[in-house]
Amino acid sequence: MTKTLHILNPVAGKGRLPDTRTLEGEVHITTRPGDATEFLEARLSGGGYHRVFVYGGDGTQNEAVNGIMRAGAGSRTVLTPVPTGTGNDFFKLSSKMEEETACDVIRYNDRYALNVLNIGFDSAVAERTNNFKKNKIIPIRGPAAYIVSCGVELVKKTTEHLKLSLYDEANRRENIEDDFLLCLVANGRYYGGGFEAAPAAEPSDGLLDVIMVKNVSRMIFIKLVGLYKRGEHIDKKTLRPIEKLRDIVTFRRVPKLTIDNVRHFCTDGEINTANGRLDIESVPRAILVCGAGGQIKPEAVRA
Repeated sequence: MTKTLHILNPVAGKGRLPDTRTLEGEVHITTRPGDATEFLEARLSGGGYHRVFVYGGDGTQNEAVNGIMRAGAGSRTVLTPVPTGTGNDFFKLSSKMEEETACDVIRYNDRYALNVLNIGFDSAVAERTNNFKKNKIIPIRGPAAYIVSCGVELVKKTTEHLKLSLYDEANRRENIEDDFLLCLVANGRYYGGGFEAAPAAEPSDGLLDVIMVKNVSRMIFIKLVGLYKRGEHIDKKTLRPIEKLRDIVTFRRVPKLTIDNVRHFCTDGEINTANGRLDIESVPRAILVCGAGGQIKPEAVRA
């Protein structure tokens, strides 16, 4: 028998949550960061099949995924994101999954991400976006917070000197080192409240889409932003940056990579600090995701 769990984050987005009296199954309301991870790790470690509805944004989904993975419950738990957060970017994909779908997750060092990991400009924007949301005098939420943050960070325009080692499916290594405005490692396609940053990404192919943007002038970057938001910077047919961006945008699809010289980075909208190195890999077909309906098929997930 499949048991139903509801994880509600009351501080995500504008705090819009359902009446818990209308929910069938066990309800858990989070009280602090990390609560969803700890609850699900403990609750799912005992075995059994579960359907987990997560009410929140990408950060809350991130906590849920870490709890499910730590419990070793990816093959017997269906995650259903319910968009009550700020960005709800992975929901743009999961909402189309009418049946349970075995999705990859990103493993970085000893943690997991469902949607994206980003360094540089995007990470700084995410941090500033979170600060805007917490501002009690003039709070800015939703996509507007992200757009305003982009403007502020564009004025500052800091870069990161990164060393990347990318490994293809035959384990051949490619080294790339440069000053980057941003570096994105994606399992999903969207972030930042709707930016289609990784338009070719498929969350069930065992590969990570890695997009690197070199340090460029503010004028060129402003021209790039529109293409980046619409997902037009990558040609989906050739899987290469469009011709006019090939000097500044590098795109690779790999199962694993390492990144050195990392100080701050962002995973699924949450800010993290690093000790200088990230070991990143795709964990193929690691977790079941469903937008609506569907029954658990444990054989769909790799053990």
